[in-house]
Amino acid sequence: MRNQLILSRLDDLIAEGERLFGEFLEAKNGMVSDPVRWTQWTTSTLNLFDKLSVSTNRFVREFELWVHPRPDAKHDVNIGAALGVLKSAREEYALGLAIDYHLAVASAVFEGLLDEAAYLAEKRYLRAAAVLLGAALEEALKNRAKAVPIEVSAKDTLVPMIVKLKARVLRF
Repeated sequence: MRNQLILSRLDDLIAEGERLFGEFLEAKNGMVSDPVRWTQWTTSTLNLFDKLSVSTNRFVREFELWVHPRPDAKHDVNIGAALGVLKSAREEYALGLAIDYHLAVASAVFEGLLDEAAYLAEKRYLRAAAVLLGAALEEALKNRAKAVPIEVSAKDTLVPMIVKLKARVLRF
């Protein structure tokens, strides 16, 4: 499932990158005319990449390669190449190939808890299995809420999470 907030933010960052790149090309002096906007764009892009999964490592490495080249690099900053990385990340995310990192981790944890609960149920430890299933469900709902994004506190239990998620769904 794709988070519309992330897609929208990727679109905004692409539009800003295209403006920066256009201004850079028009200037013809090899300089970024507004270093504040440039820094904001690169920082925001890297922050958003942090919210994507293992694929993010590739996006971050490639993006940083073009916006913050190492001293021994054989090239300078390249806004067009950095913009290409951002556009690639957007396409991968839209296709579901770069997923929200926290949801990916939560999914693995959730699966492990379900396996443990199934084992306990087989061994007739029904209360223990039920506790694990409840904890897994609560954790999955918290992770889903964070992805939406909905603010979650450590005190939120199963019922408050259901109420928060239901309220968010009904708003749309």
